[in-house]
Amino acid sequence: ERVTVWGKVREVIKREGRNFFTFYSSPCSNFCVHTTFYFIYILLFASVLLKRGQFDARFVNIFKEFPRETVLYVWQFSYIVDMVHCCLTLGFKKFMYNNPADATHNFLNITWMALVLVSSVLHEFKTLPSLWGLLVALSKLFFLISFIFSSIRIMRVFAADSFFGAIVVMMKKMLYTLWSFFVVILLFWCTYAIAIVSLLETAPPAHTLAWNIFSNGAFEIFGELKDEMKDGEVELCPKKFNSSDIRDFTIDCVFRTWMIPIILFVYVLVSSVVLVNLVTSFFTNTFEQVRESSMLHYRYKHYQRLVEFERKCRLPAPFSLLYHIVLAVI
Repeated sequence: ERVTVWGKVREVIKREGRNFFTFYSSPCSNFCVHTTFYFIYILLFASVLLKRGQFDARFVNIFKEFPRETVLYVWQFSYIVDMVHCCLTLGFKKFMYNNPADATHNFLNITWMALVLVSSVLHEFKTLPSLWGLLVALSKLFFLISFIFSSIRIMRVFAADSFFGAIVVMMKKMLYTLWSFFVVILLFWCTYAIAIVSLLETAPPAHTLAWNIFSNGAFEIFGELKDEMKDGEVELCPKKFNSSDIRDFTIDCVFRTWMIPIILFVYVLVSSVVLVNLVTSFFTNTFEQVRESSMLHYRYKHYQRLVEFERKCRLPAPFSLLYHIVLAVI
């Protein structure tokens, strides 16, 4: 009787173990586990970024003084190893075609890690200080871009939902439309900025020229107008002119103070009124098209997520690194 009871217990354990393995190895369960750990990864990334003032990016200081940064390094390295494993099993081109977001995320991490490594070597050997400063600035830039892209990448999770999936598809199509219009907007922006900078200053400094071109015209698109632009105020030019005292300087100031508001008016009329409303109408058309086929988009994206997570490692990052180490040893 004891043997029979023990045999039944073993059969129940085996059956439940098979059910647990089937459930855990299913694509939906894999999706939930990986998504949960990815949210934790984003929170860790954000906490490291918020401490950037205290963060020394050199590898020699990270492991002994910054354990949180060390965990982030290991976590990102595990994502890179996962990508390498998928490229070896599926092929590089197929992986890039099926997972462009994962590839971009990993390439950003590889870039900023490589920049940190090279800048650390230059700092330790006290060579090429100017190049070291440039590499440090670039590593911080790519670190920030990597966080922004990683956070926006959470939108892929919403694609598995019928309601949010349609929103994700709409945003993607609208971004393509906006990119097409950006070329036209950039043309008017640069034309206006160069004209205004030439009227505001006689000889703008070379180190501020690029910033002056960017700052003039960027926010005017959204209706944020500067008071000095509307009033036509120019440095070293008087606000009131004496008609009896006409000189070359006075004629130049009159021309510049009159032309600045006129050019501003034309630019706002074209950019804010014409182009922005035209883009809005295209967005409305895109919204109507996607809404009609929203369920089709949702089912296709849901199928893509199932195929993607069926191929993924059962262990989420950073624990997947242990799996790859064991796989390499065996």
